[in-house]
Amino acid sequence: MSADRGESWQNIGLTGITVESLAVDPLAATTLYAGTNHNGLYKTTDAGAHWQKTSFDLTNTISHVEIDPTAPNTIYLSLIGYGAPSKLYKSTDGGVHWQPLTAVHQRNIYGLALDPQTPTTIYVGEDVFAEPPQAENAVSKSVDGGEHWLPAGKGIDVEIVYALAVDPITSSTVYAGTTDGIYKSTDGGDNWIEINEGLNDLWVKALAIDPNTPTTIFAGTSSGVFRSSDGGAHWVLDAAGISANRILGLAIAPAAARIYAASGGGGVFVAPYASAVYRLYLPTLWQTSASS
Repeated sequence: MSADRGESWQNIGLTGITVESLAVDPLAATTLYAGTNHNGLYKTTDAGAHWQKTSFDLTNTISHVEIDPTAPNTIYLSLIGYGAPSKLYKSTDGGVHWQPLTAVHQRNIYGLALDPQTPTTIYVGEDVFAEPPQAENAVSKSVDGGEHWLPAGKGIDVEIVYALAVDPITSSTVYAGTTDGIYKSTDGGDNWIEINEGLNDLWVKALAIDPNTPTTIFAGTSSGVFRSSDGGAHWVLDAAGISANRILGLAIAPAAARIYAASGGGGVFVAPYASAVYRLYLPTLWQTSASS
C-alpha cells in the first residue's frame, strides 16, 4: 500500500493478465474478486497479497462482477464470448458454485449493476451491433432477480453499453458507460441523457460511484480515469498514468480507504482513497511511481 497519501499506485498482482472487472466485498474490504479475459475469476481475501482462482471454469471473458450488498456471498458475473450456456451467472456461496440465469437475450453482456437498495433489481448492458432499430435494448432491466427482463435503454443510441452504476442513495439514478460516452437516467432506466461535458475520451469501460458522496463518480477510459463531482454534469481527467494500458475496471473500498483499478495486461492497482481528503491529492493520485 502506498504510504504517501496517494502520490503513487502499487501493483497488487495478476500482472500479465487482462483484468476486466473488480468488485469489493461490502462487509470485508480486503476481499476482492477480479474477472479476467479468458483466465477465469480470481479472489483475494488479503487485499491482493495472494490471489486464488475460483471454481468458475468457463473460459469466456468475465466482463463484470457484482456483489449483493445485502448478502455478500451472492455474486453475479456477466460474460462475453461464445459457448457458454448463459451470459449471466450467480453464486450464493461466495463463488464456490454457479448457476446460469435467464438473460433477456443471448447477446454479449458487458455491463452489470445491482440496485443497492433492492438487489433483486438488476441492470445489464449489451451489444446491439446487429439491431440498430432496437437500440433501446442496449440496456435491459429485471426487477425479479433475473427471471424476467424489459428494455431499459430509451435514449441510448450506441452499439455497446460497457458499464453501469446505480446511485447507492437515490437508486433511480443510474449511469451507463458506453462506446460513445456516458449516459444518465434519473427514472430507473426509463429515459437517458448524455452527460459528456469535459469527457474527451468517449470510450468508457468502467464506472464507480463514491458510496459516501454519490455525486462523485469515476469513469475508466483508454486515456485514464475521469472524475465528476457534480453527478456527471462536468468531467475532469484525474488519471493519465498507472503505467499500464487502458482502465477496464474500478472499485472503491471506503472502509479501507482504498481505490482499485483493473487494467489491460497490467493487473490490479491500488491507491489510498478517502472521500474527505481525496481532492487535496488529485494532481498526483493517478500516477504510478517508478518504484511501485
